[in-house]
Amino acid sequence: MANIASPAHFDHAQLDQISELDAFKPGLRNHLVELFHVNSAEQVGICRESIEAGDGDRLRRAAHTLKGVAASVGAQPLSRLAAELEAAAIRDEVTGLKPRWEALQAMWTETDGELERWRASFD
Repeated sequence: MANIASPAHFDHAQLDQISELDAFKPGLRNHLVELFHVNSAEQVGICRESIEAGDGDRLRRAAHTLKGVAASVGAQPLSRLAAELEAAAIRDEVTGLKPRWEALQAMWTETDGELERWRASFD
């Protein structure tokens, strides 16, 4: 497996599985990283909008989707932060979540960059 700047952000077994699958279906790794980037960026934005609007149901859906997208590439810390937002939305505790969203945004930025560097290390 290639080096990642901050390995604590990923489950290396999950990344290894993605690499193994790429051997059977070339381009899969690139495709999954691109899907992560596009889908997770959209969900992070929806989380922000939902918190600003006080829309707990929309926040719950976006956080749930982000939780799964992050888990699919082994980004467990990001998945956990999304799960926290999802749980707060389920409890209808949307007010005051801006600091949690800021933590989520920072973790997403780090995770997205690290995943891209990991993908590029195979080029």
